Amino acid sequence: MGSSKNPPRKHHYIPRLLLRRFTDDQGILWVYDLEKMQIHPGRPGTAAFERDLYSRTKADGSSDHERIEKLLAETADGPGNRAISRLLKRETLPDAEWNDFLLFVAALNQRTPAAFERMTAQTKPVFQEMLERMARSEPRFREGVRRNALARGLAEEDVEKIISLTGSGGASSLSDLAGSG
Repeated sequence: MGSSKNPPRKHHYIPRLLLRRFTDDQGILWVYDLEKMQIHPGRPGTAAFERDLYSRTKADGSSDHERIEKLLAETADGPGNRAISRLLKRETLPDAEWNDFLLFVAALNQRTPAAFERMTAQTKPVFQEMLERMARSEPRFREGVRRNALARGLAEEDVEKIISLTGSGGASSLSDLAGSG
């Protein structure tokens, strides 16, 4: 999955391949705006997306806007689209294509902003507890934090404060830690 010159930034939580199936003869998709409570004409490329929804920060600190988008396209959307095409023709799907269709549907349920919010709400307390326990009980974790913080120019006393704050539950997120030094 090489990096493209202009990676996609409009990440569609409802894939365009599915939206296209709901357009009229001119390619118009009628969109309902929940905030304005109005229906307006649009195009599949301009509906059901959030900018950088699937973007992630790589280990070197740079942004990756395309890896998850490409992964979805290759593993869920492409195979799912082929299965949907066959289903619309009323063809019988072999087991492998049923699996492709089911994976596509499962991915649709998990790739929305609302699903990400639910996932964050469910996992945040677990990760918080893991972070606290590691800061209290794992010498290798504390040493890794110390080494990385010192390499970034933090003073030894600030590093100790961060580790102590984390182990006592005084930091509710990694961003709290970044701001505490």
